Amino acid sequence: MTYKLASSLLIESGSYMEKRAFERIPVGEQVRIFYRNKIYSGTVLNLSETGMFVGTRECFPLDAIIRIENELLNVLVRVKRLTEMNGYYDGVGVELSNPSQNYLKYISSLNFYKS
Repeated sequence: MTYKLASSLLIESGSYMEKRAFERIPVGEQVRIFYRNKIYSGTVLNLSETGMFVGTRECFPLDAIIRIENELLNVLVRVKRLTEMNGYYDGVGVELSNPSQNYLKYISSLNFYKS
């Protein structure tokens, strides 16, 4: 795993392994990403009570606040990391600082169906 700084962005190449406080749940939900009056597309690949990883080719600044939504999700998140594969951005790790009760219920329902 290597990291490089590009235009004040932390970019990650390779695998990312760390101990997490909450288990990540694989989902595959198509979402819209709202940032600076523009709409981008992405796929929530996994999520937890405090964060998610969204597959997208877009590059958002670290610590940017973005909105992620679809029919089931509508959350404001902070960009914490970007991933890159073969010279292209392929995803963004985001953090929910104050998850809503609706979001936590959604996570709980996913855990129910996972069991």
